Amino acid sequence: MKAEFEEKYNWPPLWCITKDGDPSALALAAHHYSWRKYKDGRKRKLFVGPGEKIVLVTPRTDALFVWRKFRSMDNQQGVNCSIFRNESRIRSSLLIEEAVEIAQQRWPGERLYTYVNKKKLKVQTRVIVFCVPVGRNVVKQKAA
Repeated sequence: MKAEFEEKYNWPPLWCITKDGDPSALALAAHHYSWRKYKDGRKRKLFVGPGEKIVLVTPRTDALFVWRKFRSMDNQQGVNCSIFRNESRIRSSLLIEEAVEIAQQRWPGERLYTYVNKKKLKVQTRVIVFCVPVGRNVVKQKAA
C-alpha cells in the first residue's frame, strides 16, 4: 500500500521550492558554469534574474534547478531552464522529469527550453533534444 502511494504521488518529492537568494541554492549556483562575479567585488544575493521564476533544490541541497519566464533577447518563447546543477546521487533524468512536471503545473501549455554553452562544459557532450509522448521537451546528453 505504501509503495503504491509513493509511486502514484511521486512521494517523497525530489524537489523543494525555495526562493532566489536562498543561501544553499546560491552556493550551488556558484558552481554552475554560467556563474558570474560582480566586477566591483560585491557578493551576490540573488542569482536568477528578472521575470517569473521557480527555484528548486533537493532536500539535501545537492541539486538545483531554476525555471525562468522572461523576455529573451533572441525572442525565444516559453519558460527557460536557466540553471541545472546536480551534485547528488540522483540520476539527472529523474530530476529533470520532476522539474518539468512542476513547470508544467505552474505554466500549463508553455514551451520549455534551455541554452547550453558547449565551450564552457568541462566534459564535452553531444546534446540531443527530443519530445517525449506528452509533448515535453527534454534534454538528453550523451558522451561524444
